[in-house]
Amino acid sequence: MHSPGGPAIDPLLGYVAPRPRSRRGRGMWLIRQLTDLVEIRTAASGAAVRMRVCTATPPRM
Repeated sequence: MHSPGGPAIDPLLGYVAPRPRSRRGRGMWLIRQLTDLVEIRTAASGAAVRMRVCTATPPRM
């Protein structure tokens, strides 16, 4: 993820699958597919991406 000059990152980044022949643009889409929550925070100094994966096992019956 790259945003030269600060906080101009699309908040919906990664929700749409990249084109099949595209050589770029799979990173955030893949992260959103593999995690339960993704937060993107930006500041003048750069960006931070926070990801959460739930690992709890479902209760046995």
